[in-house]
Amino acid sequence: MESKHIKISFSGITFNIDYACPVVVTKHFIPFLEGDTEIQYNVEFREIETLPVIEGDVLAHKLEYQVFRTPEGIVRQFHDPVNGDRPYAVTTCDWPNRRILVQYIRGAEEFICETGNSFFHVGWEKVLLREARMILHAACVDTAYGGILFSGPSGAGKSTQADLWCQYADAVLVNGDRPVLGKKKDGWRAYGSPYAGSSRCHKNIDCGIQAVVEVKKSQYCRIRKLSVKEAFRKIYAEATVNSWDAEFVSEISNLIMEFVSEISVYEMECTPDIQAVELLKKILSGEDGI
Repeated sequence: MESKHIKISFSGITFNIDYACPVVVTKHFIPFLEGDTEIQYNVEFREIETLPVIEGDVLAHKLEYQVFRTPEGIVRQFHDPVNGDRPYAVTTCDWPNRRILVQYIRGAEEFICETGNSFFHVGWEKVLLREARMILHAACVDTAYGGILFSGPSGAGKSTQADLWCQYADAVLVNGDRPVLGKKKDGWRAYGSPYAGSSRCHKNIDCGIQAVVEVKKSQYCRIRKLSVKEAFRKIYAEATVNSWDAEFVSEISNLIMEFVSEISVYEMECTPDIQAVELLKKILSGEDGI
Protein backbone atom coordinates (compact mmCIF):
# COMPACT_ATOMS: atom_id res chain seq x y z
CA MET A 1 0.00 0.00 0.00
CA GLU A 2 1.37 3.41 -1.04
CA SER A 3 -0.05 6.85 -0.36
CA LYS A 4 0.84 10.56 -0.44
CA HIS A 5 -1.66 11.34 2.32
CA ILE A 6 -2.32 9.41 5.53
CA LYS A 7 -3.84 9.95 8.95
CA ILE A 8 -2.21 8.15 11.87
CA SER A 9 -3.82 8.02 15.31
CA PHE A 10 -2.56 6.54 18.56
CA SER A 11 -2.88 7.44 22.23
CA GLY A 12 -5.71 9.74 21.22
CA ILE A 13 -3.54 11.96 18.99
CA THR A 14 -4.11 12.14 15.24
CA PHE A 15 -1.44 13.18 12.74
CA ASN A 16 -2.38 14.30 9.25
CA ILE A 17 0.66 13.62 7.06
CA ASP A 18 1.21 14.88 3.51
CA TYR A 19 4.12 13.58 1.43
CA ALA A 20 5.72 14.99 -1.72
CA CYS A 21 5.78 11.49 -3.20
CA PRO A 22 3.97 8.23 -2.38
CA VAL A 23 5.36 6.25 0.57
CA VAL A 24 4.82 2.65 1.60
CA VAL A 25 2.46 2.26 4.55
CA THR A 26 4.18 -0.54 6.46
CA LYS A 27 2.13 -3.20 8.23
CA HIS A 28 2.94 -1.95 11.74
CA PHE A 29 1.32 1.40 10.90
CA ILE A 30 -1.81 -0.01 9.24
CA PRO A 31 -3.71 -0.60 12.56
CA PHE A 32 -3.22 3.10 13.36
CA LEU A 33 -4.64 4.52 10.13
CA GLU A 34 -7.71 6.61 10.89
CA GLY A 35 -10.11 8.10 8.39
CA ASP A 36 -12.55 10.25 10.33
CA THR A 37 -10.78 11.32 13.54
CA GLU A 38 -10.19 14.95 14.42
CA ILE A 39 -6.71 16.12 13.40
CA GLN A 40 -4.43 17.49 16.12
CA TYR A 41 -1.18 17.90 14.17
CA ASN A 42 -0.41 18.50 10.50
CA VAL A 43 2.87 17.15 9.12
CA GLU A 44 4.26 18.00 5.69
CA PHE A 45 7.20 16.34 3.92
CA ARG A 46 8.47 18.80 1.32
CA GLU A 47 11.11 18.09 -1.32
CA ILE A 48 13.56 20.96 -1.94
CA GLU A 49 16.74 21.50 -3.95
CA THR A 50 18.93 22.91 -1.16
CA LEU A 51 18.62 22.65 2.61
CA PRO A 52 18.20 25.93 4.52
CA VAL A 53 21.20 27.24 6.42
CA ILE A 54 20.70 26.79 10.17
CA GLU A 55 21.99 29.56 12.39
CA GLY A 56 22.03 28.65 16.06
CA ASP A 57 23.75 26.77 18.84
CA VAL A 58 24.27 23.02 18.58
CA LEU A 59 22.47 21.32 21.48
CA ALA A 60 23.18 17.72 20.54
CA HIS A 61 24.93 15.64 17.91
CA LYS A 62 23.35 12.21 17.60
CA LEU A 63 24.18 9.37 15.23
CA GLU A 64 21.53 10.39 12.70
CA TYR A 65 20.78 14.03 13.48
CA GLN A 66 21.96 17.28 15.05
CA VAL A 67 19.83 19.57 17.19
CA PHE A 68 20.10 23.36 16.99
CA ARG A 69 18.59 26.10 19.12
CA THR A 70 17.64 28.97 16.82
CA PRO A 71 15.73 32.24 17.35
CA GLU A 72 12.70 30.45 15.83
CA GLY A 73 13.00 27.43 18.12
CA ILE A 74 14.61 24.00 18.09
CA VAL A 75 15.53 22.60 14.68
CA ARG A 76 16.69 19.09 13.82
CA GLN A 77 19.03 18.48 10.90
CA PHE A 78 19.26 14.85 9.77
CA HIS A 79 22.39 13.41 8.20
CA ASP A 80 23.51 10.14 6.65
CA PRO A 81 26.14 8.54 8.93
CA VAL A 82 27.00 5.99 6.25
CA ASN A 83 27.98 8.57 3.64
CA GLY A 84 30.11 11.13 5.41
CA ASP A 85 27.34 12.61 7.57
CA ARG A 86 25.78 14.25 4.53
CA PRO A 87 22.80 16.41 5.66
CA TYR A 88 19.60 15.49 3.85
CA ALA A 89 16.64 16.87 5.85
CA VAL A 90 15.60 19.57 8.32
CA THR A 91 12.61 19.46 10.67
CA THR A 92 11.01 22.61 12.06
CA CYS A 93 7.93 22.94 14.27
CA ASP A 94 5.26 25.63 14.40
CA TRP A 95 3.80 24.66 17.77
CA PRO A 96 1.13 27.40 18.05
CA ASN A 97 -0.40 26.17 14.78
CA ARG A 98 0.44 22.50 15.45
CA ARG A 99 2.38 22.17 12.20
CA ILE A 100 5.56 20.19 11.58
CA LEU A 101 7.58 20.65 8.39
CA VAL A 102 10.18 18.15 7.20
CA GLN A 103 12.19 19.48 4.25
CA TYR A 104 14.44 17.02 2.46
CA ILE A 105 16.70 17.35 -0.55
CA ARG A 106 15.93 15.74 -3.85
CA GLY A 107 17.53 12.29 -3.96
CA ALA A 108 17.02 11.58 -0.26
CA GLU A 109 13.77 9.67 -0.79
CA GLU A 110 15.31 6.49 0.66
CA PHE A 111 15.16 8.05 4.12
CA ILE A 112 11.42 8.74 3.96
CA CYS A 113 10.22 6.00 1.62
CA GLU A 114 7.95 4.32 4.17
CA THR A 115 5.93 5.29 7.23
CA GLY A 116 8.39 3.93 9.80
CA ASN A 117 11.48 5.83 8.69
CA SER A 118 9.56 8.95 7.71
CA PHE A 119 7.72 9.24 11.05
CA PHE A 120 11.10 9.13 12.80
CA HIS A 121 11.76 12.62 11.39
CA VAL A 122 8.67 14.08 13.07
CA GLY A 123 10.08 13.92 16.62
CA TRP A 124 6.96 12.22 17.94
CA GLU A 125 8.25 12.06 21.53
CA LYS A 126 8.03 15.88 21.68
CA VAL A 127 4.50 15.89 20.29
CA LEU A 128 3.42 13.29 22.84
CA LEU A 129 4.91 15.26 25.73
CA ARG A 130 3.05 18.37 24.60
CA GLU A 131 -0.11 16.28 25.05
CA ALA A 132 0.99 15.03 28.52
CA ARG A 133 2.07 11.63 27.25
CA MET A 134 5.35 9.77 27.43
CA ILE A 135 7.01 6.72 25.89
CA LEU A 136 8.21 3.98 28.24
CA HIS A 137 10.59 1.16 27.39
CA ALA A 138 8.35 -1.65 28.60
CA ALA A 139 6.21 -4.63 27.70
CA CYS A 140 2.56 -3.92 28.50
CA VAL A 141 -0.14 -6.53 29.10
CA ASP A 142 -3.82 -6.07 29.88
CA THR A 143 -4.87 -8.44 32.68
CA ALA A 144 -7.80 -9.15 34.98
CA TYR A 145 -6.10 -6.79 37.45
CA GLY A 146 -5.58 -4.02 34.90
CA GLY A 147 -2.60 -3.07 32.80
CA ILE A 148 0.86 -4.20 33.94
CA LEU A 149 4.00 -2.61 32.52
CA PHE A 150 7.11 -4.77 32.76
CA SER A 151 10.04 -2.38 32.49
CA GLY A 152 13.81 -2.38 32.90
CA PRO A 153 16.97 -2.28 30.78
CA SER A 154 17.39 -4.47 27.71
CA GLY A 155 17.81 -8.12 28.66
CA ALA A 156 16.11 -7.78 32.05
CA GLY A 157 13.29 -10.15 31.10
CA LYS A 158 10.42 -7.80 30.27
CA SER A 159 9.19 -9.79 27.28
CA THR A 160 9.52 -13.08 29.15
CA GLN A 161 7.31 -11.90 32.02
CA ALA A 162 4.75 -10.44 29.63
CA ASP A 163 4.64 -13.72 27.70
CA LEU A 164 4.18 -15.68 30.95
CA TRP A 165 1.12 -13.58 31.82
CA CYS A 166 -0.32 -14.21 28.36
CA GLN A 167 0.35 -17.94 28.76
CA TYR A 168 -0.84 -18.49 32.33
CA ALA A 169 -3.22 -15.60 33.10
CA ASP A 170 -5.07 -14.95 29.82
CA ALA A 171 -3.44 -11.53 29.51
CA VAL A 172 -3.46 -9.59 26.24
CA LEU A 173 -0.22 -8.07 24.97
CA VAL A 174 -0.79 -4.37 24.26
CA ASN A 175 2.75 -3.48 23.19
CA GLY A 176 6.05 -5.28 23.68
CA ASP A 177 8.53 -2.42 23.63
CA ARG A 178 7.28 1.18 23.39
CA PRO A 179 3.82 1.75 24.88
CA VAL A 180 2.64 5.33 25.33
CA LEU A 181 1.45 6.40 28.78
CA GLY A 182 -1.10 9.13 29.32
CA LYS A 183 -3.64 10.28 31.88
CA LYS A 184 -7.38 10.55 31.27
CA LYS A 185 -10.25 11.43 33.59
CA ASP A 186 -10.52 7.80 34.69
CA GLY A 187 -6.81 7.47 35.41
CA TRP A 188 -3.56 6.52 33.70
CA ARG A 189 -3.71 4.45 30.53
CA ALA A 190 -1.19 2.59 28.37
CA TYR A 191 -1.60 2.74 24.59
CA GLY A 192 -0.24 0.60 21.81
CA SER A 193 2.02 2.31 19.27
CA PRO A 194 3.45 1.52 15.82
CA TYR A 195 6.77 0.73 17.52
CA ALA A 196 6.82 -2.59 19.34
CA GLY A 197 10.32 -4.02 18.88
CA SER A 198 10.77 -7.74 18.34
CA SER A 199 7.29 -8.47 19.77
CA ARG A 200 5.75 -7.15 16.53
CA CYS A 201 2.62 -6.39 18.52
CA HIS A 202 1.24 -3.36 16.68
CA LYS A 203 -2.22 -3.04 18.20
CA ASN A 204 -4.24 0.15 18.39
CA ILE A 205 -5.65 -0.68 21.83
CA ASP A 206 -5.25 0.67 25.36
CA CYS A 207 -5.83 -0.31 28.97
CA GLY A 208 -5.92 1.23 32.43
CA ILE A 209 -2.61 0.94 34.25
CA GLN A 210 -2.55 -0.99 37.52
CA ALA A 211 1.20 -1.22 38.15
CA VAL A 212 4.72 -0.98 36.78
CA VAL A 213 7.09 -3.84 37.55
CA GLU A 214 10.85 -3.33 37.21
CA VAL A 215 12.10 -6.83 36.53
CA LYS A 216 15.40 -8.54 37.29
CA LYS A 217 16.37 -12.06 36.32
CA SER A 218 16.95 -14.30 39.32
CA GLN A 219 16.89 -17.88 40.58
CA TYR A 220 14.10 -17.00 43.00
CA CYS A 221 11.08 -14.70 43.17
CA ARG A 222 10.95 -11.68 45.42
CA ILE A 223 9.15 -8.36 45.13
CA ARG A 224 9.06 -5.03 46.91
CA LYS A 225 7.21 -1.79 46.37
CA LEU A 226 9.45 1.16 45.53
CA SER A 227 9.27 4.53 47.22
CA VAL A 228 8.20 7.49 45.08
CA LYS A 229 11.83 8.61 44.83
CA GLU A 230 13.04 5.16 43.77
CA ALA A 231 10.16 4.79 41.34
CA PHE A 232 10.90 8.15 39.73
CA ARG A 233 14.49 7.14 39.04
CA LYS A 234 13.46 3.81 37.52
CA ILE A 235 10.77 5.29 35.27
CA TYR A 236 12.94 8.21 34.18
CA ALA A 237 15.72 5.80 33.20
CA GLU A 238 13.39 3.86 30.87
CA ALA A 239 11.40 6.80 29.47
CA THR A 240 12.26 8.48 26.17
CA VAL A 241 13.90 11.75 27.25
CA ASN A 242 15.50 14.42 25.09
CA SER A 243 18.21 15.21 27.61
CA TRP A 244 19.55 18.03 25.45
CA ASP A 245 16.26 19.95 25.81
CA ALA A 246 15.96 21.56 29.26
CA GLU A 247 12.26 22.29 28.76
CA PHE A 248 11.61 18.67 27.75
CA VAL A 249 13.48 17.37 30.81
CA SER A 250 11.52 19.63 33.14
CA GLU A 251 8.13 18.72 31.65
CA ILE A 252 8.69 14.97 31.55
CA SER A 253 10.11 15.03 35.08
CA ASN A 254 6.87 16.62 36.28
CA LEU A 255 4.81 14.08 34.34
CA ILE A 256 6.79 11.13 35.73
CA MET A 257 6.47 12.47 39.27
CA GLU A 258 2.72 12.71 38.85
CA PHE A 259 2.67 9.17 37.47
CA VAL A 260 4.70 7.52 40.26
CA SER A 261 2.68 9.39 42.88
CA GLU A 262 -0.48 7.68 41.60
CA ILE A 263 0.67 4.31 40.21
CA SER A 264 2.41 1.59 42.23
CA VAL A 265 5.90 0.68 41.00
CA TYR A 266 7.51 -2.58 42.13
CA GLU A 267 10.92 -4.13 41.79
CA MET A 268 10.68 -7.87 41.19
CA GLU A 269 13.47 -10.40 41.11
CA CYS A 270 11.95 -13.30 39.25
CA THR A 271 12.32 -16.64 37.57
CA PRO A 272 11.12 -17.23 33.99
CA ASP A 273 8.18 -19.40 35.00
CA ILE A 274 4.71 -19.43 36.53
CA GLN A 275 6.08 -18.69 40.02
CA ALA A 276 6.66 -15.07 39.00
CA VAL A 277 3.09 -14.79 37.74
CA GLU A 278 1.64 -16.23 40.93
CA LEU A 279 3.70 -13.92 43.15
CA LEU A 280 2.62 -10.81 41.29
CA LYS A 281 -0.99 -11.97 41.33
CA LYS A 282 -0.87 -12.10 45.15
CA ILE A 283 0.51 -8.58 45.29
CA LEU A 284 -2.05 -7.11 42.91
CA SER A 285 -4.94 -8.86 44.63
CA GLY A 286 -3.76 -7.63 48.05
CA GLU A 287 -3.21 -11.12 49.43
CA ASP A 288 0.42 -10.43 50.33
CA GLY A 289 -0.31 -7.29 52.31
CA ILE A 290 2.30 -5.08 50.59
